[in-house]
Amino acid sequence: MDKKYKIVFVVAAFYLLYISIFLARFDFNPTASIELSDSYVQRYNLTLPRGVLIETNSDGYDGQIYYTMAADLSNRHLKIDAYRYQRILYPVLAFLLSFGIIELLPFTLLLISYFSVVMSTYILLIILEKRNLNLNLAFLWAFNIGFFVSIIRDLADPLMFLFLIGAFYFFENKKLTPHIL
Repeated sequence: MDKKYKIVFVVAAFYLLYISIFLARFDFNPTASIELSDSYVQRYNLTLPRGVLIETNSDGYDGQIYYTMAADLSNRHLKIDAYRYQRILYPVLAFLLSFGIIELLPFTLLLISYFSVVMSTYILLIILEKRNLNLNLAFLWAFNIGFFVSIIRDLADPLMFLFLIGAFYFFENKKLTPHIL
């Protein structure tokens, strides 16, 4: 097996274990990563599916905003601050991949983050291999603290970094520029 595939396998297996250990603390309820606060639920008068974990005496975290944006895409009842919509792709993608089924949203949010970390690591490995650099440098990318926090807090950062490293790859290979010469 090629070294880059071994590295991708290690990263994928590690994050699968990491997510599993985190979710085990909450009886494998994927809504634990949303950190939905009681004050947020009351503020928007949200109707939530059964089994959603709600944090009491907490302000929650940004994952609750992405979750509710995705859950509300078909209804458009929420009045979320306009600046939050600059990362609308994450909730839209979650909504589409869950086929609009609200109960699947927590799973799809986790899967998007997981897939984003693994794929961005793979793209970085392709870049490193092309430049004849040490492929082990990809571990610095994959195991940075930002990814650890982002995955278990349902943040949009892993998806953003997937697009960032993908854009760098396509720019470097001139796949987005027309062949004029």
